[in-house]
Amino acid sequence: GALVERPTFIENLTGFENLHWFGSLNKPTSRERVSEVLKQVGLKDDAASSPFGVYSTGMKQRLGVASAILHRPSLIVLDEPTSGMDPQGRAHMREILREIHKQEGTTIFLSSHLLDEVQRLCDYVAIIDHGRTVREGHVHQLLDHEEETWEIRLPSEEIPEAIKTLSSLSEVFSAKNVPGGIEVNAKPSSSAVINKTLILSNFKVSALIPKGASLEETFLALTSDATE
Repeated sequence: GALVERPTFIENLTGFENLHWFGSLNKPTSRERVSEVLKQVGLKDDAASSPFGVYSTGMKQRLGVASAILHRPSLIVLDEPTSGMDPQGRAHMREILREIHKQEGTTIFLSSHLLDEVQRLCDYVAIIDHGRTVREGHVHQLLDHEEETWEIRLPSEEIPEAIKTLSSLSEVFSAKNVPGGIEVNAKPSSSAVINKTLILSNFKVSALIPKGASLEETFLALTSDATE
């Protein structure tokens, strides 16, 4: 099954009619299966009986996904399935895809520039730069860096001196002022040393918040500048 970035169907046919007609071009499709799939992607009742021409972007994307899974394929190829959606729509689409994978055992191949979506949804990732694969692996492997990032909350008047104290530690690579505190890049498993040093130096630390590595940061580090 496949979904292009912006799926199109016949404007004056309903969602149900479009799915049944296009699905039957491949092989015979029962009305019961069409109703089942529309319900699975969150298009039922009024949505299923409304013309495609009045669908929102999110509804069009969901109908495209319904078309892709209609015949229970073992592999689905999706191109930007959450393109143009609001945050609620993106969250809903993620849930739909997880359920498809769980219930049908379907392998999902996802192409997207929305790296936060990729990080939330995918198990295995390939990063491509100018048509060349520069890194691939399981998401947790790609995010396993040789440093940790922490946000330290403390009174604003203590921040300049705290940065000096942190910068003197061999475990700390960098420390900078951010809204609400200090962002520290340090060696793995060094948070206890950092916290102890600040407390013994009488800084009023209220929180140490771990900041997980993002796939976007990894992507930017591995790919060439877009202006080149």
